[in-house]
Amino acid sequence: MSDQPEINRLDELAQFIAGKIPPLIGEAMDQINAAIDATVVSAQEDESGTKEAVLSLPIAVKWNMDTNKVEVALAVTVKHKFSGNGELPNHDQPALPGIDGDGELSPATQDAAKRFARSMRKAGVKLTVTKGRQA
Repeated sequence: MSDQPEINRLDELAQFIAGKIPPLIGEAMDQINAAIDATVVSAQEDESGTKEAVLSLPIAVKWNMDTNKVEVALAVTVKHKFSGNGELPNHDQPALPGIDGDGELSPATQDAAKRFARSMRKAGVKLTVTKGRQA
């Protein structure tokens, strides 16, 4: 057994990184302030009022364990993100007849369901029809 205390490599790495970040922020202060200004202006110009002023300053760490060299990098950029949501069709799941593209019953299918429910009630069957999707 060794007389040396156990060395925690991750603690050493964390301390190394913590020592490098403040000088990097100081070095990039002008670019960070410009990015803040651009982010705030962009959010204020959003006519919908939904865009938030959010600044991201990603920190990257590369640790070459063969040479024990560590690089800590701070990225300063103004990123404009545009997004849209949707769903691609699942070609393995064919569309069900009578259901439109949004998963709702078509008007013709709704009418058929109502006629079916009426005929079942006339036959004495207790039937409850609910509207909307069931989970």
